[in-house]
Amino acid sequence: MTTVTTTRTRKTNQIMIQEDGTCVMLLESKKPGNRSTYFDAEHLPKISPYRWSLQKSLNTLYGFRNMKVNGKSALVFLHQVIYPAESHLVPDH
Repeated sequence: MTTVTTTRTRKTNQIMIQEDGTCVMLLESKKPGNRSTYFDAEHLPKISPYRWSLQKSLNTLYGFRNMKVNGKSALVFLHQVIYPAESHLVPDH
C-alpha cells in the first residue's frame, strides 16, 4: 500500500492505494465516528487535494467537502465527483 500526501497546507484525508488499483480513504468524524470509503485510483487526482468529511442524512452517511461558489458556501458530495450526472439529466437523489 502507498499513502498519498499533498503539498496543500490544509489537512487532507489519509488515502491508501492498494495493489488492486483501489484506494481507501479515511473520513474522520466525531459524531458518526470514523469511516473508510473505497474508490478507484483513477479518481485520485479529483479527490486527494481536498479535505472530505461525513454528513449524516437519516440513516445514510455521505462523504462531502465545502467549496465557495460566488462567495457562498456549497457542498460537494463525493459520489457526485466520482460519478457525475450527465449534463442533460437532473438526479433525484
